[in-house]
Amino acid sequence: MRTRKLCLATLTLGMAGLLPAGVAQQDGDWQIWAAQSVDGALDEAWTVYAKQEEKWDDDELFEYNVDFGFKHRPASQWELGLLYRQQYVKSGNDWLEENRPWGYGTYKWNWGELSLADRNRVEVRFRDGRDTILRYRNKLTATGPWKFTAWSLKPYLADEVFIDSDQGDLNKNRFYVGLKAKPATHFKSELFGIWQIEEKGSHWIDIYAIGLKAGFTF
Repeated sequence: MRTRKLCLATLTLGMAGLLPAGVAQQDGDWQIWAAQSVDGALDEAWTVYAKQEEKWDDDELFEYNVDFGFKHRPASQWELGLLYRQQYVKSGNDWLEENRPWGYGTYKWNWGELSLADRNRVEVRFRDGRDTILRYRNKLTATGPWKFTAWSLKPYLADEVFIDSDQGDLNKNRFYVGLKAKPATHFKSELFGIWQIEEKGSHWIDIYAIGLKAGFTF
């Protein structure tokens, strides 16, 4: 099994332009992920949140999901959330529905000049025609101290692991390399690349994606 440390190192090389060109074509096609979100502050500690996301493969929409719920900041280093997701994934000519209540806790701190965030997320997956299971997701993000251009571009690396209760072991891993931007007071965005490794039966599948997030805050 490939480890987080090895793949984070590989992503770092990719940022420097040293990743061999043939790697991206080994197992999976490229995908496009796009997300749009809105944060509305209720007071200094509570925020209402909504997001929609679309994913394309070979110019065809294959997944669509919507999240909404509340976020809470009990302290400067902590963020908590309780949300609900409705998701549709295309399977053949059908769209399979999945409903997910989920919650998370994120702890943020600084290590030298790096800004670190450790998010722990638990989902209840009510799946169309399949058993209901739990999913645990842990995402560790490291954001650099540098800012580029008037848009305050900041590079980051992240690693996210997925564990489903029916398997009891890591069955998916995502590696991110991207840029965060804040071009306006009430607008933020991200451009990132993803390398996802997912267990399918007795082997692992590589999926590659380019993602774009646009968020409005009020």
